[in-house]
Amino acid sequence: VISKFATMKASLHEVLASNTTASEHAAIRAAYQLGNVVSDNMATAINFYATGSGTCILKRSATAWEVSLDEMSRLPYLFNKVQSEFALVEAGLSETWLKQAAADLTNHKGFIQTEASDPRLVDAFFAFKQGWDSFRPTNAERLLSLQVAYITLNEHPAGSKDQLDYAPGSELYHRVHKQHHPTYRSILYERNYYDIFMLDLEGNLIYSVYKE
Repeated sequence: VISKFATMKASLHEVLASNTTASEHAAIRAAYQLGNVVSDNMATAINFYATGSGTCILKRSATAWEVSLDEMSRLPYLFNKVQSEFALVEAGLSETWLKQAAADLTNHKGFIQTEASDPRLVDAFFAFKQGWDSFRPTNAERLLSLQVAYITLNEHPAGSKDQLDYAPGSELYHRVHKQHHPTYRSILYERNYYDIFMLDLEGNLIYSVYKE
């Protein structure tokens, strides 16, 4: 699994570093051909992790499994990002996109002021903070465990992780997520935000809509 992941990652980096159209096309084709193989291997790895069984002889701790699966779950996002950037450059639309982005930013500043003044934000923030603090003993454990619950073991595909209203479990965080996530997901869609983040005063990302 890790070998295939590393090969595909190298192909994606080739796309970013390439200077000629021909080499870019070749690198994209190579990465695309590896996509299904990587997905199949990752599905196998997740099944081994979830069931605690499998034919793999490599012995890894639960933490090592979670770290590896979390790293691999970022691959589809990276691949889509490279494709989007390549399409903009190839079609000569980069400057148009930048101008539109500047106009959207001005609009979003007004949206942010509106959302920040909503008293529901305070309630949601403190609820997520309580759920975060009670989820695991340390910040590192909380982050890793929630990434596995809401990204790696999330049955929705990359780019649609927000469709999961809450992960299974009795922890307070999941109940808070069930209560507030649909609201902020709707705001994100309505405002066409890239994402919505909540960070505590220690810099911990305690909630996001898209889970990327």
